[in-house]
Amino acid sequence: MALLRNRRLDHQRFVYVWLDATYVHVRKAGQVVSNAVVIATGLRADGHREVLGVDVGDSESETFWTEFLRSLKDRGLHGVALVVSDAHAGLRAAIKRVIQNASWQRCRVHAMRNLLAVARRQHQAVIAALIRTVFVQPDEPGAHKQLRLVVDQLESMAPEVAAKLEATAQRELKRRTDVVGIFPDAESVIRLVGALLVEVNDEMLSAERRYIRR
Repeated sequence: MALLRNRRLDHQRFVYVWLDATYVHVRKAGQVVSNAVVIATGLRADGHREVLGVDVGDSESETFWTEFLRSLKDRGLHGVALVVSDAHAGLRAAIKRVIQNASWQRCRVHAMRNLLAVARRQHQAVIAALIRTVFVQPDEPGAHKQLRLVVDQLESMAPEVAAKLEATAQRELKRRTDVVGIFPDAESVIRLVGALLVEVNDEMLSAERRYIRR
């Protein structure tokens, strides 16, 4: 696990980097607080993926994200063309500060594909347009309000999509607020998650199928 977090990353150029976070309860100074387990995954220029790093901290904090991204660069991360992540202001600012030449994209593609998979082909363009109106709202209250309007409109046209869209949104809210168990400290989170990621990374490296082909 220590090797996974500290190994050099200059053996390959990682063209895409995904940054994701999940939330856990951690005991600190006698109190239970919610912390984020952040994971960086990279796509190498040869088409294979690797787990780049993992850490525990405040995912809303620009300082935390800056330190995490700098640790990846200090270990040799280079050649990044695109970073895919959530749209937290602190995270975006850290990406801009540390990985200056990379483009940024919010991770919506897979969610949209999953939603459209249960829609009739003749309705997909309209449904996609409706769903995009949720993403372009300027703030969270506006997004929630628009989500409710879109779900209401879709219930008659595509009830399966409406149900799946609402469930997807609710899972995202739950992901940010619900946590399972209480870890005694941040180091125990790293040990558990790191052990799991070592297995994931080994599977990625041994996979015959590449994520992209040249």
